[in-house]
Amino acid sequence: MKAYLRVLDDEEKLPNENPSVGIILCKKADKACVEYVLQDYLKPMGVATYQNNLAKLKELLLPEEDLNKSILKEVNDEYTDVIYRYLSITMQQFMRGHVNNDATWMSAFQSVVDDYVKNVSRVMKNPHSQMVNYRTSRKAEHIKRWTPEMEERFGEVEREGKLEEYFFSYDEACSTHDTMENRFVKHTLQSIGRKLNTIIATVLSTTQEELSEKHRQTWINYSDTIQKLQKHPFFKTIGRFDGLKQESLVLQSRTGYQQIYKDWLKLKRGIDLYNGAANIGTLQIWEIYELWCFIKMKKMVAEVIGIDRAMPDYELLVTEPKGTLLNPFTDSTLEHIVEYHYPAYKDEDSDERKSMLKAHEGDVVTLHYQHTFNRRSGNDEYGMGINTATTEQRPDIVLNIRKASGEVVLTYLYDAKYRVVNDKKLDKDFEAEDIAELEQLEGGDYPPTDAINQMHRYRDAIYYSKEHEPFRSKEIIGGYILFPGRGEDENILRRYYSASVESVNIGAFPLLPSVDKVKEGSLLRGHLSSILMEKVSTESHVAKAKPQRTLAYVTEEEKEGIVADDLVMIALSGSAEKKQWTLDHLWYNIPLDKIADSPWMKAKYLLLHSKGEQWAGGIRKIVKSKHDVWTADKLTSENYPSKPDNAAYFMIRIHKESGTEEELRILSFNVHDIDKDSIYWGSPKMPFMLVKLKDLIIVQNHV
Repeated sequence: MKAYLRVLDDEEKLPNENPSVGIILCKKADKACVEYVLQDYLKPMGVATYQNNLAKLKELLLPEEDLNKSILKEVNDEYTDVIYRYLSITMQQFMRGHVNNDATWMSAFQSVVDDYVKNVSRVMKNPHSQMVNYRTSRKAEHIKRWTPEMEERFGEVEREGKLEEYFFSYDEACSTHDTMENRFVKHTLQSIGRKLNTIIATVLSTTQEELSEKHRQTWINYSDTIQKLQKHPFFKTIGRFDGLKQESLVLQSRTGYQQIYKDWLKLKRGIDLYNGAANIGTLQIWEIYELWCFIKMKKMVAEVIGIDRAMPDYELLVTEPKGTLLNPFTDSTLEHIVEYHYPAYKDEDSDERKSMLKAHEGDVVTLHYQHTFNRRSGNDEYGMGINTATTEQRPDIVLNIRKASGEVVLTYLYDAKYRVVNDKKLDKDFEAEDIAELEQLEGGDYPPTDAINQMHRYRDAIYYSKEHEPFRSKEIIGGYILFPGRGEDENILRRYYSASVESVNIGAFPLLPSVDKVKEGSLLRGHLSSILMEKVSTESHVAKAKPQRTLAYVTEEEKEGIVADDLVMIALSGSAEKKQWTLDHLWYNIPLDKIADSPWMKAKYLLLHSKGEQWAGGIRKIVKSKHDVWTADKLTSENYPSKPDNAAYFMIRIHKESGTEEELRILSFNVHDIDKDSIYWGSPKMPFMLVKLKDLIIVQNHV
């Protein structure tokens, strides 16, 4: 080391640079021994120990074998299923259950054949070429360019008197069409030709009753076209293709070649599909993980709701637009939508499940892959008024729960990130408390902090609005990261990103393939079960994400002088019988689509009036901690005085008369004071109004 440093300082070091520093790394060495050996060394020298954490890091990384055998297999299996369903729709001549490898390839070929033939012809007219050197020999009089070595040899041969019969060997450059790219084009022609011959010899001959003569002739014409291209003189000069040994910019970008390459990949998928080898190798690893996460969520939602592929009404309960079926696999920039309808309960279902399904009767769940929120979004069938006021936002996965009323929509976002934080040095944004947590708690990976922060930005950027409303409401209830983290559930639940799911609806869920499918994504599955199946009110969903569209908003003018504890909501009960039912059963019902217009969350008390009444009395205190959503059937089963007009109702719990302060029970309000031209919530048919307790008076004789 001393010699190395001396040479470095003498030969390389510039005058303005500090003296060189040497570092010796020893896999095994006693510190005292090293210090003893170096004690006569005159230059500064330090001795330190280090630890190689490579083995530990390898443990924390996602095993490549698991990735290939689990993630890729599930993506391929899903792709196979998608193709199967797609063909059952698009290829009427093949009955469901009879679709096979040949049918798959035929469908793929028909979609690309015209484009493929056109681009092969384009390549033959303007083929790619390259300069190559080859060894040749000629007599002197036929050589135009001489190298120094050839000239030297010429002198030797001339002195020997052998110029007339001597052939000089040399390298000559020339242009050739026998390139890897042209060999690839020839290979595709040969492979397609062989496949077409198989199709004609087997499929078309064994399905005579299912195929018309016109259809049969079409395939024969395809075969003739491919054979003519194969026999073109251009390909006689092209050698045998032995694989793409490196990336080819010609195949990726040059006109003609690029299209042939893409068409071939489609056909290759078709050829390999039923052998379980669908080609998605063109995707980056993070894209594959993102797609896999969507597939897992797609399956989890169905399982949580209780929808099985074997159910006879599966196609009615789970729908995917035909035009977008292939999007996740062929073009991940395009949106894909899956729509779920809750199944009807069965006699053999448990009472708990029956109750859950009743509570969600008429609800619709949609799962969006690559949905875009921008200033123009929100007006389509699935947009539901959701947009941004500023820049475009594009989360990987969007889960919407559209309540039966059609108005209330609960929106959750999920972003897949193929990254983990295993060590404090790997994430510059790690806070001190995070580092302490990492050091104190047992195993468990962390999501990247920038991804968590992105969820906060999503919730702050995406809004809900109506054309006639002057304000925007925060739309996103929760945002969650899906990442390839590992660790036992009990350890993960102690992490900040898991606890934050419960406290603020922002956090992360680890999601990785597992041999134990029950444990695979168990925390995410539990989360989905909570939001999709539990009998919770709409307000319960948004409690950790206020403000939200399901809550009422007041202007600054309306807020002036208002104290929450002294507010009373004046509300219409309808008939006197309905009012009495409310007071007896301690439940006040509002149509679910009107809850956004109700200021009940701001009120401490409820004061009802029936149609025709001038004075509203019988004030009751609102139970803020208990409310529910009932279906029309549920309301009827509780002996409601009339047939409900709506599919679902938001139920507000009220106290018994004894639960309201005695001095307040004698107070009333003049309903005629509700001026329809003044500010109130709701509609003329169902107005809600907030008043202060001091606005109520004692009325001796109600008129």
